[in-house]
Amino acid sequence: MERFSSSRPVLSAMPPNRGFCGRFSPLLMRLRESVAISRKALRHGLTLVELLVAIVIIGILVALTLLGVQSVREASRRQQCQSHLKQIGIALGQYEASFRRFPAGSDYDGLSVHTAILPFIEQAALYDQIDRAAGPRMTAALRGVSLAMFVCPSDDAFPLIFFGGEPKAGTNYAGNCGTWPLGFGFNGLFGYCTAWGPYVGGGPLPASEVTDGLSHTLAFSEILRADGTPHRLRVNWNTAKTFSQRTELDAFGRLCDSMPPSPASYGWLGNRWSRGTPWAHGNVAGTLYDHVLSPNRPSCYNGQEVTAAAATAASMHPSGVNCLFADGHVELLGTSVAIQVWREAGTRSSSAD
Repeated sequence: MERFSSSRPVLSAMPPNRGFCGRFSPLLMRLRESVAISRKALRHGLTLVELLVAIVIIGILVALTLLGVQSVREASRRQQCQSHLKQIGIALGQYEASFRRFPAGSDYDGLSVHTAILPFIEQAALYDQIDRAAGPRMTAALRGVSLAMFVCPSDDAFPLIFFGGEPKAGTNYAGNCGTWPLGFGFNGLFGYCTAWGPYVGGGPLPASEVTDGLSHTLAFSEILRADGTPHRLRVNWNTAKTFSQRTELDAFGRLCDSMPPSPASYGWLGNRWSRGTPWAHGNVAGTLYDHVLSPNRPSCYNGQEVTAAAATAASMHPSGVNCLFADGHVELLGTSVAIQVWREAGTRSSSAD
């Protein structure tokens, strides 16, 4: 019995037989770790829905940035237009101080109020080039000169309009000739010196005749120019009926307002023969506007009659039009201004309406 309990090693003391899996267990463990890391990386990737949401958010941020940039640019352009009107207001004040009256909207030679104030906006040399013997046609040199002060950068029409092979420079700022020359006469701040059919009362006006007060009477407002393309022809001059009585003001306005402009909703000012009257030529619907309709409504000729048009104040600003008052201050008047308020601001004496 003792020989069986000799010093033979016990089985439990023998080194374990690791076998195949035992020998490769470190490799398997590293493989499991690699798979775990890969799965973890996959879990942190983007799903298709998450990718689409990210793209949409980025698109919205880009759009908001562009809108912000455009808004800042438009605000800058609007302020520049206001600055131009303020300079015109200063020039009008200096003119009135020198001659004791405001200039005519169309003088005896057919020249505009813009032409009259040239010496007061540092353009005396240009004023000296005027050939008065040529009448409203003036010299070609004057017709083709585009002055930055007469142009609002928000209106992207071409500075020069070529019609009949002749360059013509328009303006974005027109003088207020009143409610409606037909029936009311020129009851604004500017008008025609020479009688033109039924249109009277347009001689150079002393400030004392503005009985409503200079701070309550408009001198200038913005208009849109024409560049001869369909995108600018926003005027309906072929109205179905020619109106001839003062009492037909509202009927004419309703008809004009009901005619869909082509293609946009803003009024366009420009002589249908010249595709944009030059700023040196004093006339309704070119360098003068009226108050038949409120701002940014259509412009309509009265049949074939230009002077009896609904020559509407208009701009490319999203909120309204910049307006210069006779005392020199400038305001932005909204498109939604009540028509009666608008017309009262356009007359120099409410008692004469």
